[in-house]
Amino acid sequence: MIGEIAKAAEVAGEAAKGISEETKKMVKELDKPLNASDVKEAGDMKENDFKDLLKELDRPLNAEPEREAEPQAERKPDLPKDENVPENDCLQNGSDVNQELERQEVSDSEIGDRQGGRFGDIFRDGEGDKIEVHHMPADSVTELPRNDGPAIRMDKSDHRETASCGNSREAREYRERQKELIDEGKFDEAVQMDIDDIREKFGDKYDDAINEMLAYIDELKEAGKI
Repeated sequence: MIGEIAKAAEVAGEAAKGISEETKKMVKELDKPLNASDVKEAGDMKENDFKDLLKELDRPLNAEPEREAEPQAERKPDLPKDENVPENDCLQNGSDVNQELERQEVSDSEIGDRQGGRFGDIFRDGEGDKIEVHHMPADSVTELPRNDGPAIRMDKSDHRETASCGNSREAREYRERQKELIDEGKFDEAVQMDIDDIREKFGDKYDDAINEMLAYIDELKEAGKI
């Protein structure tokens, strides 16, 4: 009886040994690194697909999937500004941001067909192809906000011929002379320079506008603005 039990134990030990060896072999196979050629032979997937799988398995769990780099937007070069644009004395937008002020409330009926007076009152949008408004004296030489400057309406071609309009050497020197007079307290003489210039070139064509502009200058004087 004891002999049979010993024999059974020996058989069981051999079986356990066999299982242990088989298990070790299976674990070793599972632990062995896979490669694309093994899978290709098995026909389970293509080599490239397997490489992608290996790459994913090798990626950290919390890593974001790789994304294609977004194309960089083409950066446009900074273009040089046009240096031939006339000085502010010829601009006609009526809204110099550096000198903008609250416009006085003046109704269209009060303005009517006025040809001279406050720049902001006689300037009208949509007329720039035919009519321009001429500051008297030049806008850049006074302390008045742009819209409050004395001015008259002129044909565009005539305005461009006035002495203070533009950025030529002569126009700059002309405006410098006006500024000197204003700094000396001779505002009226600076205005007279423009009146003489206009009458010399266009006769009495703008006399009505000039008279309306002079009336507005009287208002500025009464208000202590000049």
